[in-house]
Amino acid sequence: MTVKFTYVLFILFTLGLSLLRQTQEPKQHFPTAEYEEQDLADPAKNAAKKEKQKRHNNFRLVAKNPQPWQAETLVIPEGNFNFPVLPVSTSPLIVVARVTEASAHLSENKLSVYSEFQLMLSSVLKTPSKEIIENSPLTVERPGGNVKYPNGQTILFRISGWNMPKMGSEYLFFLNLKNKIDLEIVTAYELTENGVLPLDESSQFEVLTGKPSSEILNKVRALISEPPSRPGT
Repeated sequence: MTVKFTYVLFILFTLGLSLLRQTQEPKQHFPTAEYEEQDLADPAKNAAKKEKQKRHNNFRLVAKNPQPWQAETLVIPEGNFNFPVLPVSTSPLIVVARVTEASAHLSENKLSVYSEFQLMLSSVLKTPSKEIIENSPLTVERPGGNVKYPNGQTILFRISGWNMPKMGSEYLFFLNLKNKIDLEIVTAYELTENGVLPLDESSQFEVLTGKPSSEILNKVRALISEPPSRPGT
C-alpha cells in the first residue's frame, strides 16, 4: 500500500484540542524513541538496525529544533484508509498475533520516527512465505511515535487516524510488505471477549466495532478463499 502525504502539520499545544478523539488513551500506546539513540552492543544487530533506519530517510516527520511549547505534530495523508474495512485482497500477509514488545526509532537522518512491534503469531490466515508460521515471532512497524530530545522534551509525531497496538493484546493484523523487506501495518482489529475493536480511527471501521471475533475471523477466511475476480467482471 502506497500512501501519499500532504504535509499539513498541526502542532498541538500541551493544553490544545485533540482533533480526532477526546480521550488521550490511544496516544498512550505510542512507543518513545530517544533522539540520541544508543547503538546496540551486538555488531550484526546494530548494522541491521542502521540499515533499517536508512530505509526511513525518505519521510519527513520529525522536527530537529522543535519549539519549547510543541507537544504533538499531526500529519494528514491523502486518501487515508482508502481500502475496505477488511482489506484482504490488498494485504499479502494476514495474521492473528499478540504484541510482545514495542519500541520506536528515528530514521538515520533523524527526520522520521517509526514504531516497531514484536508479535507472537497464533494464526496465519494468509501469507506469501512458507517461513511465516504459527507460534513464531514476527516484526512489524508503523510510521509515528514519541521522540524524547536531549533536553527532556517529548513530542508525539503521528499520522491522522493511525494508532498503535497495545502491549499484551491480541489483534487481527493486515500487513503489507514495504521496500520488499519491512512489514508495515495496514490496519488491525483488537480481538476481545466483547468483540473486535478497530485499531484505527475512521467511520468506515465503526461498522465492525463489537462484532464477535469469531464472526470477523470467519469472514476474513471466507474472503481469502474466494477466487480472484477476472478483469472486466
